[in-house]
Amino acid sequence: MNKNMNKLTKLASAMSVFVLTACGSGVETNTNTQSVNPTQPNVQPVGEQNSDADWRLVWNDEFDGAAIDAAKWNHEVNCDGGGNQERQCYTDAPDNSYVSDGSLKIVAKLNDGAEGNDDDFTSARMTTQNKGDFTYGRVEMRAKLPEGQGAWPAFWMMPTDSVYGGWPKSGEIDIMEAVNLGTARADGSAESNIYGTIHYGAGPGSDFSGAAHTPGINPADSFNTYAIEWQEGEIRWYFNNVLYATQRQSKLRTTGDGTILGLSHRGWYAELYDVATGQLGTDYSPAPFDQDFFMILNVAVGGQWPESVNEGGVDAAAFAEGQTLEVDYVRVYECTADPLTGRGCETVTPGYDVDVADGGKLVEGRAPAPTLVAGAPNPITIFDDAVDVNWVAWDCCGGSTPGLVADDAERGEVYEFAVENGNDGTVFGFVTRSAFLSSDPTSPSRATPHNALGMIDGGYVTFDLKVTSAPANPDSVWKFKIEADEAAGGAWEADLTTFGPAPVVGEWATYRVPLQDVADNGVDISLLDIIMVFPAWQTGDGAVFRMDNVAIAQDTTGASFPEFPVSTNTNWALWDCCGGSTPELVNDADKGSVAEFKVLNGNSGTVLGWNARTTDGGTGETLNVTEIASNGVLSFDLKVINAPAGGNEAWMLKVESGGATGATEVNLNTSSEGANPSDAWQTFSFPIADLMDRGSIDPSDLDVIMIFPAWGTGADTVFRVADVKFHVPGSGAAPVEPLATFIDAGAVNENWALWDCCGGSTPEFVNDDTNGQVAEFKVLNGNSGTVLGLNSRTTDGGTGISVDATSLLATGVFRFDLKVMTAPAAGNEAWMLKVESGGATGAVEINLNTSNEGVNPSDAWQTFTFNLVDLLDAGTLDPSDIDVIMVFPAWGTGADAAFRIDNMEIIDGSAAPSAPSTGGNTGGENNEPEEPAEPEPVVYAIGQEIIVDGSFDNAESSAWTAGTVTAEGDNNTLVSQVSSAGDPWSVNVSQVLTLEPATNYTLTFKAKASQARNIIAGIGQNAAPYYSDTEVVALTTEWAEYTLHVASVDLTTGEAFGDANSRALFDLGAEIGDVTLDDVSLTKSTQLVVDSGFDYGVTYWNAGATVAEDENNVYTAEVTAAGDPWSVNLSQVLTLVPSKSYEVSFKAKASQDRTMIAGLGLNAAPYHSSTETVSLTTEWQTFTYTFVTNDDTTGTPYGDDNSRVLFDMGAEVGTVFIDDVTVTALSGELLVNRGFDEGNTSWNGGEVVTADDNSYFTANVATAGDPWSVNLSQVVTLTPSADYILTFKAKGTADRTMIAGIGLNAAPYHSTTKSVTLNAEWTTYTFMLSAIDDSTGTPYGDDNSRVLFDMGADVGEVSLDDISLVPVTAYNQLVTNSDFAADITGWNAGTIISEGDNALYQADVTTAGDPWSVNLSQVLTLVPSQKYVMTFKAKASVERTMIAGVGLNAAPYHSSTAIAGLTTEWQTFTYTLVTNDDTTGTPYGDDNSRVLFDMGAEVGVVSIDDVKLFAKK
Repeated sequence: MNKNMNKLTKLASAMSVFVLTACGSGVETNTNTQSVNPTQPNVQPVGEQNSDADWRLVWNDEFDGAAIDAAKWNHEVNCDGGGNQERQCYTDAPDNSYVSDGSLKIVAKLNDGAEGNDDDFTSARMTTQNKGDFTYGRVEMRAKLPEGQGAWPAFWMMPTDSVYGGWPKSGEIDIMEAVNLGTARADGSAESNIYGTIHYGAGPGSDFSGAAHTPGINPADSFNTYAIEWQEGEIRWYFNNVLYATQRQSKLRTTGDGTILGLSHRGWYAELYDVATGQLGTDYSPAPFDQDFFMILNVAVGGQWPESVNEGGVDAAAFAEGQTLEVDYVRVYECTADPLTGRGCETVTPGYDVDVADGGKLVEGRAPAPTLVAGAPNPITIFDDAVDVNWVAWDCCGGSTPGLVADDAERGEVYEFAVENGNDGTVFGFVTRSAFLSSDPTSPSRATPHNALGMIDGGYVTFDLKVTSAPANPDSVWKFKIEADEAAGGAWEADLTTFGPAPVVGEWATYRVPLQDVADNGVDISLLDIIMVFPAWQTGDGAVFRMDNVAIAQDTTGASFPEFPVSTNTNWALWDCCGGSTPELVNDADKGSVAEFKVLNGNSGTVLGWNARTTDGGTGETLNVTEIASNGVLSFDLKVINAPAGGNEAWMLKVESGGATGATEVNLNTSSEGANPSDAWQTFSFPIADLMDRGSIDPSDLDVIMIFPAWGTGADTVFRVADVKFHVPGSGAAPVEPLATFIDAGAVNENWALWDCCGGSTPEFVNDDTNGQVAEFKVLNGNSGTVLGLNSRTTDGGTGISVDATSLLATGVFRFDLKVMTAPAAGNEAWMLKVESGGATGAVEINLNTSNEGVNPSDAWQTFTFNLVDLLDAGTLDPSDIDVIMVFPAWGTGADAAFRIDNMEIIDGSAAPSAPSTGGNTGGENNEPEEPAEPEPVVYAIGQEIIVDGSFDNAESSAWTAGTVTAEGDNNTLVSQVSSAGDPWSVNVSQVLTLEPATNYTLTFKAKASQARNIIAGIGQNAAPYYSDTEVVALTTEWAEYTLHVASVDLTTGEAFGDANSRALFDLGAEIGDVTLDDVSLTKSTQLVVDSGFDYGVTYWNAGATVAEDENNVYTAEVTAAGDPWSVNLSQVLTLVPSKSYEVSFKAKASQDRTMIAGLGLNAAPYHSSTETVSLTTEWQTFTYTFVTNDDTTGTPYGDDNSRVLFDMGAEVGTVFIDDVTVTALSGELLVNRGFDEGNTSWNGGEVVTADDNSYFTANVATAGDPWSVNLSQVVTLTPSADYILTFKAKGTADRTMIAGIGLNAAPYHSTTKSVTLNAEWTTYTFMLSAIDDSTGTPYGDDNSRVLFDMGADVGEVSLDDISLVPVTAYNQLVTNSDFAADITGWNAGTIISEGDNALYQADVTTAGDPWSVNLSQVLTLVPSQKYVMTFKAKASVERTMIAGVGLNAAPYHSSTAIAGLTTEWQTFTYTLVTNDDTTGTPYGDDNSRVLFDMGAEVGVVSIDDVKLFAKK
């Protein structure tokens, strides 16, 4: 605060905090009146006295006088360059700063006759130091800014007394800066950004953080208001009263005893001396922005920043007449609510306190993270087939994009890194820093430095590395480097050979870097955030290498994370705060003993849960979960027995600590699962760190957990809760020893022998490539039958000592690893396990595919696990006397089979990790088994291919379970022989894959049979209970293509299924006849609604009832009293994509004429939606609407995996009936507002006009300039190297050109474009474009790409309409032999020649005649009135034309064609054609249609190649 008459008055104000107390201590909902949300700041008007405004004016200069007020302003006079190598001298001369016409002018100018060197410019810098100094308030300027290359105006603040030390330690607040306004950016657009920034830190350099704002206008063209609102611990930036950035002090996450658990917000910081210790340390208080600051106004010329961007350097000519910062006023206000802190007057809007990474305005600062406590061991797998969501593979400086590639079968996918910038230098690795993670607010990725302190004893960083191409420099040394806390926590680099062998080309090697070494070399291992591997800097040219199994791990015995149970904790009591019920334990059919809660007091309000306080039935023993606060969760399972009347959207979790001194309350649907409670058991998980950040709980003293319908909404609710606990997901107890080990480390149990019952072989131990010494078994007696395994009986090589497993009956498992070396002739479907006891007095025999894994054996190591209790239930086994274990192909089917077994044991399944499917030892060493990776369900996009090798091109493929790959001509097919009829599944072809539950799929395939017969085809589970959705398909002896629409919903029971162990299936065994399959494809359907016809009632809908009408189920809802539309609602949760088009179709009627609302929307707040009001009658009608997922009211794009199709019926009385509801994602269209019906929404700007009821974009270019100076674009997501079809209508001034195409929306602005010559009439243009840069050949594409039209190079008008951009993958390509590689096959006639290595069609027209006298065509199937895209390459020996298009292949020869103008150079032609006749408009199309080229009308040699015809899928 200023110490003179300008000091802000420090008034203490009493703030009211309304507390709604539910009952008892700690059960309350707080409304904080200190947080306000005006749309405009409530400021005291100038000249008005006794104002009751929030912001009271305490200092201002309106510049209404004749001169600069010396009582308010100082002038700096120097030529010091401002510390930024600026070129001006600051003066107090009147031609550099003066007041006139009610405004201040600060003029930066070039000295007369000067050339623009240093000190050739003069300007002014004015300050209010010791004349206007303030702590907290609203600081505001209205001004018009200067422009030009090198102009750097600023309105900023510096500390009056620098109490924390020299710059930047005492801080700097930049209210407004701008550089080079009006000059060209890299993309050709005009510079218009302003910046708000703060500087702070330890020095000598500055840590800084801030935000850029693009106003949409050039601030040099008009007056605008620039302001900050500054309060204790927070500063907000505004442009014309629109908030564009917030910054805050850093916030520590701590326990009640002060233990630091990390930063809950990384903001600014100060470096201060600790008064108690005298040590310099990081301070996370409001400092340094808690002292008096003064204001500064200046215009700099040049300097490091402006000269390095835009057009570069300084344009001296721009300053010849002076560049002026014209200031209308400067005003300072204090907050009347609390002048001491500046709080209570905030001008805020939603998102102001939400991280930028999450779509808000809160900027992340650069405070160093605190060193953390060790905590429990905290291993992390950074990459193993998939990268951890919070880490990303990274190339620092070389411009490459590391990518996943397939390595050998055992490794699967690995990351490949390549040095692509020569010897300019780069490093590679894996990083978890915000700057390198996705900026998409919907991305789950967050910068998460890893705390490995708990693993320093025996812990290590580990990875596998293989060099595939060595650096060209033979002296290059491979390096390892690791950093912490963005390098602020230390960095260490060492030779890679310190931790493993020297890399050898083509060989994998494993490296381990001890964490103790990392710490000893100055790296804070509590904040590890980057791991690097690379050839030494500037020596790596030519290097390519791969990495796998990247982890931070620990060799330890007995290490585990503690678990803190609540629901089974005897120190906690079941509890109903205020409703008068007595919660109790009940027996649940699925979960056993669970807690049941009831709301018995209507809507009067209560909360329910568990309480440790002695006043509420507990013992007073609270929970201290500090040890797992950084990586643990609170989780529980909940099932609603009777839902609240208000629905399941408002269920709450509240956790309290320290006798209600700390609390956090959140909605259950904000859990990690993001679900609302329902009548099915659902798990809810909340990271402990998030609960701390969202409230005030102390994790060291937790004493109440409440789960309840929102206060006052829970009348008559009944719900059950189970398994409430604080824990670390995936952690478990220490490894346990097996009860019995039968085969391990190349040895058999000393009391057991390897054994072949009846086949005459001698099982033995052999060396396996991956598992070392393993047992190998062979069937040598054909199909005469034998069993093989292990035997403890003395008659068969054992000692007679059997195994007693009774101690593990409840939790024990029997498991082993198996790999097939030579499959039985009958295939791998009938492998058996048999276990005997008591000299064969007891036994159990089951198929191996009934194991917990539910898979068949294969040529890869696979684990098989069987619960002991299941083995007992399936036979007569005595678990106290197990003496024989047999594993074998089913009796009489095993001819020539050979297989290997490893890691066979009986172990406690509740304590032991799952055994790895790759075995547990290598080279005969006895290693502890590692925890396997669970199969990760793959989430496929709509239309993405799921089937692997559906065309059977790989004869050795293991993707399919059975069948023989057979060549038919040049094509591979899969043949399955069926010589005798049996169960349908007795002969089965299937592929294991990932399906999502309750999801629609499209299965297509080609098939034929040796005789007419039926097969079953569809999708299903690959393990019991084998749910499936299938159809019977009738085959003939001729090839036919079949399309099935199936869903992951069981056809019989209506139960949903789907996981990583699902399958596509063909059951062939029920009828005789060989079956041949080809071109099998499975994709997620574009139709999203499951059970659209209510065949399973409302199982997949939110609520309601169905009735049968003419043997057809339909939905019905009776509305007896009119209310809110949503009070009677039908909906189904779907995954929708923001700003995408969907077609919604349904049938509906009502008992009387009435309306309802139908559409799409979010299934949770803020409930964005797109809807239509539908008028119903008493007759069935079909309604079809197209919706774009942008909110009807706000235009906000919406869509996620908790979206919905919705019908709101509550507003009018009458019974409503609904049926056949479908929601179809439309055609892969990437653009929205394609026809400009919503103005320029979603486009970058421009004028939209409406004529004859049609809206379109228009631009009139008055002066020719850079092409991009007049531009239309829309941001889209593009995939590198992918192909797209761009279609649009355009017209303009005759013969002017423009550029159309696709590209990146930011530097380096890669693009693919075409030059388009316009005429005065609307014309449709179509181009096929690849996301590969035209000039450099660089693949490009990301979520900040764009479709673009550059129009600035020519004068004249341009109009655009109906713009479409669709991936080629959204089309089917209909032409066969499109590149003529198979000679003339598929085409009607002609000559194929070679040009280089390329085949192409050629016709020599020697005499002009009818166009069709020389013709090239191919017969195909066309659909009437359908849009097609035709593309081809062509040239001629002379300039001439030809006709290209589609049409009928017989009379009346309807057609749709275009005239292609050929030159002597190859050109690519692309046309959009509709199958309506060009002349008559008659729709046409059948299976005798064609693509055609008519060339006979002109002489010349015509060449054609790469003919394609696309139809949307």
